[in-house]
Amino acid sequence: MLSMMQKFRKYVSLYSPPVLWCGLIFYLSSQPYLRVSEGPWDLALRKFGHISEYFVLTILSSKAIGSSIFKLNKKTIISGALFSFFFAISDEYHQSFIEGRCGSPVDVGVDSIGIVLAGMGLWRFNVLPKLKSKEK
Repeated sequence: MLSMMQKFRKYVSLYSPPVLWCGLIFYLSSQPYLRVSEGPWDLALRKFGHISEYFVLTILSSKAIGSSIFKLNKKTIISGALFSFFFAISDEYHQSFIEGRCGSPVDVGVDSIGIVLAGMGLWRFNVLPKLKSKEK
């Protein structure tokens, strides 16, 4: 049986990565007039950044939920994806208060691309092989 301190350490180790990643996203969203580069590449790089940020967040949050409550399965992947989606909405709302930035439903859609890709990858490489091995 785990002591109280061991449980605390377990939860800190599980939930620190997604919490810190959310902090990084929040920090980047707080930067006024954020530019990645000059010229036409700026838009593409910023959108790729959105996809990447939420791809990583979905993996981190799904793994944390899956390791603490259940095994990584359809429910935990959906839970991680929903967490990421609602964080994306709150992040865009937060940006609406930052000078030089604006909250955009389009960006939530771009974030959702990363969320869906991460969910599909987690399903394909973590859950599906386990289901196939049980069938044998």
